[in-house]
Amino acid sequence: LPVFERRTPLWYYILKEAELGGGERLGPVGSRIVAETFVGLIKKSRYSILGEQDWRPVYGRTDPSTGRARFEMADLIDFAGVVDPLGEHERALQANPT
Repeated sequence: LPVFERRTPLWYYILKEAELGGGERLGPVGSRIVAETFVGLIKKSRYSILGEQDWRPVYGRTDPSTGRARFEMADLIDFAGVVDPLGEHERALQANPT
């Protein structure tokens, strides 16, 4: 494009990189820029845990082999309450099939 002849914006290169890679997702450079932008914004937030040097999650389980606390993806899912261990959702579907 003639308008970009002297001053091509960065987003143009990022989109071109994605296009050359199939157009479905960002390429390595674009992904890196987006990721570093998000991390930078999170670090600057006064509410971010990334600003606390010795932060450790307060939730989780104790590893029986070491006696140390551990926090894994299962703990995060449990905390978020997105698991239905008793199957209430499944029972409701069986009671009212569509």
